[in-house]
Amino acid sequence: MPVPRLAGLPSSHGSDVALSPGSRDERLDNRLQPHAPEPLSEVVARFNVAIREQDWVTMRACCSDDAVIDSVTANEPLGPDETVAAVQAAYRAGIYRVREWQNEDLADDVVLSAGRVQYKPGPGQMRDSMFHWVTTGKDGRLWRVKAFETRKDALAHLEHHGSSLGF
Repeated sequence: MPVPRLAGLPSSHGSDVALSPGSRDERLDNRLQPHAPEPLSEVVARFNVAIREQDWVTMRACCSDDAVIDSVTANEPLGPDETVAAVQAAYRAGIYRVREWQNEDLADDVVLSAGRVQYKPGPGQMRDSMFHWVTTGKDGRLWRVKAFETRKDALAHLEHHGSSLGF
């Protein structure tokens, strides 16, 4: 959650910073302008780094509270807390490793990611596969995430279901 910031305090609160003549209005106007929200692809990148670095707090912070994530690890759609727990358990057991994702902005609130995952689908087996994830956002965080084996399948699913991804 972003830290609340005060902007445009009235001058009656006082300041020990002298503003040069003519610059006061420009500086005040800049502080009052809404800041552009962080691109969803940056949140997705932070989510991916958090997984790779096993930073479970940051991973969870990237997700909205009502997120639904179709995890390669769990093989089913889970909420954000359950997803973090599943990925954490898989990392600890040595049965799951994620590589760096390449992210592509499809819209302001839609990102398509591609990356390799090493995982054990069963005893004595190890796979290294390419996956594609469609991520949609809500309030600057991950809202819906779904994994696919091919880019074509990911885009077709997005086109058919829209930003809810069918959850």
